[in-house]
Amino acid sequence: MNQKNAVITGASSGIGAETIRALVEAGFRVFIGARHMDCLDCQTVKRCGWNGRVNPFV
Repeated sequence: MNQKNAVITGASSGIGAETIRALVEAGFRVFIGARHMDCLDCQTVKRCGWNGRVNPFV
């Protein structure tokens, strides 16, 4: 059980979104947060096809 996890806040754009991309590519399971769930769904998870590797929360 060596799953690496990361938590990113402000994840819907900019540096947060790029950090998510880098962590997912490195094998992390990423938990992302932002003020509005619709921003997370559209801007990061669905756009990049990371369902299952990226878990949004508000």
